Amino acid sequence: MAYRWFFKKQNVLLASLVLLLTIAVACGGSATATSQPTVAAQPTPTSQTVESTPLPTATTAPPPAEVISRGGTLRAQSFVYPRNQYTPHVHSAVPVFSAAVYSLMVEFDPTTADPFDIRPDLAKSWEISEDGSTYTFRLSENVRFHDGTPLTADDVVYSLDRMRRLRGPSRTPMSIYYDEGNSRAIDQNTVALTTKFPTMDLLAVLGMESSAIVSEAWQFSLEEGLTDAQLDQKFGQQMGSGPFKPGKLVRDVSFEVVKNDDYYREGFPLLDAVRHIVIFEKGTLIAAYKTEQVLMSSYPLTSLTTREAVKLGDETDNITVHFTPPNNIFPLRFNTLREPLNDPRVRQAISLALHRQAFRDVVGHPDLGKVAPPVTGIRAAGPWGRTEEEISLLPGYRQLNGEKHPDDIAAARQLLADAGFPDGFTIEFLVNPAERPGVVPLFTDQLKEYLNVTMETSVVDSATAGRRIEEHDLDMWVDGDPPLIVTPDNWLFQAYMPGSGININSGWEAPQWFQDAVWEQAQELDAEKRLVKIRALEDYLMNEDPGPLVVTFWEARHVIINEARVNGFNMPALSLVQLKFEHLWCDPC
Repeated sequence: MAYRWFFKKQNVLLASLVLLLTIAVACGGSATATSQPTVAAQPTPTSQTVESTPLPTATTAPPPAEVISRGGTLRAQSFVYPRNQYTPHVHSAVPVFSAAVYSLMVEFDPTTADPFDIRPDLAKSWEISEDGSTYTFRLSENVRFHDGTPLTADDVVYSLDRMRRLRGPSRTPMSIYYDEGNSRAIDQNTVALTTKFPTMDLLAVLGMESSAIVSEAWQFSLEEGLTDAQLDQKFGQQMGSGPFKPGKLVRDVSFEVVKNDDYYREGFPLLDAVRHIVIFEKGTLIAAYKTEQVLMSSYPLTSLTTREAVKLGDETDNITVHFTPPNNIFPLRFNTLREPLNDPRVRQAISLALHRQAFRDVVGHPDLGKVAPPVTGIRAAGPWGRTEEEISLLPGYRQLNGEKHPDDIAAARQLLADAGFPDGFTIEFLVNPAERPGVVPLFTDQLKEYLNVTMETSVVDSATAGRRIEEHDLDMWVDGDPPLIVTPDNWLFQAYMPGSGININSGWEAPQWFQDAVWEQAQELDAEKRLVKIRALEDYLMNEDPGPLVVTFWEARHVIINEARVNGFNMPALSLVQLKFEHLWCDPC
């Protein structure tokens, strides 16, 4: 079933939450905020729960035998070495190398062209209670962890609580919907999960790699002060139930996953192993693809820019570049605790003055990156986005003959004058060379030309940038946000609500009505009504106060693949809807 099921017009205005009762699943839906609505006690499944038609255990039918070349080791290019990112639910970069090691309750189907089709993974079916808050998942039988122990409902409960409990730099958005203790094992293969409030987004979140299911007996931890050799041992100690197991690791060079012969999907994986070869230097990377030393990217991100990747595909036979839907923002960030950025009129003037199309054209690709307002840049994940024509008429986004619209410039200058800066001002602009230094002249030149704002650039290393951001010892800075956006809640809670990393760093506090509206849209099960609430939030960010950041554009990220050699690939929805590699095969590897 497609995640988009919720958004079909005939499904929008059903009279009750019965619309959620019979979501069949044989085919193809973070930051913790401190302000939460009052939520009534949630029911456990009762006789009111309407069960879906019994479904078979989820399987993936293999391609016809005559077209398959089984076995071999796929050589994949990785943009990063895993370092100490070895445990799910704690670090957002874990899926770079371990998505193939773990299973999920549900997953975005990698065998279809629609990147938002959801299919079963561990959960072969599920039902949703009449009030829309309790999900009852029925697990596939005979699933085993890599050490041979059975995967049971207790492991799922443990994993859900672990997602909520751990306090590392976790990006799992489960904390929006789930509190520790709100799930229970009904029997060995049945789990009841009760959300804080009814939501149409839970299945989509469970399909992200940050929602991996781990073994309750595993109790994996990363202690401080481990040596490189000890960290390497941790890599091999991951305990999942996915199609591959951890294999050989060569520090700073490569890491490997090898076939799980006891995988619960019969006949899979098709490959014997996947070797992730770390290549970051651009010249080496391009040469590796052209000489077929590597056959695909292991993650929707390389060190190449969008234009460089497209050029590689144009110049090289058999190389195709695939793009995610636009879901990664490239923002200008504010410290709202310092003058003059503590004045919303100054922040709004900067938002109006930026010529967003120029950023897209330089950093992205005119046909791929979307110049879209905050929140609705995730239009690919649902009907939340505006059309290109609608966007072209919005203040801060419109143009006149391809240039920045003069009305926006005039309005921005007036806002600065009203704030007491008719002649502009001078401000520090912190730049981390790892965060797209090519966009720095766009910010500095545009704000100087349109507002007479002088941005004095301070180039610092990542460690210094992180310290100064944490200590609020800066004015403005730029960075890319990880591509984790699959629902409106992901972005709204991550960027604008109290307790989120972005807000902690910026010092911005959303008005109470804004916080209430975020919670209201999260609980709205009618897609059309939800869209109205999202528009009100977006209009405030565009027309009154952009808050902690200005969104320049939404970026599409890419995978490079040799399609003459690698078969079965479909582009994932976003970077944290990761590649398991189970359905891919080489001819030859």
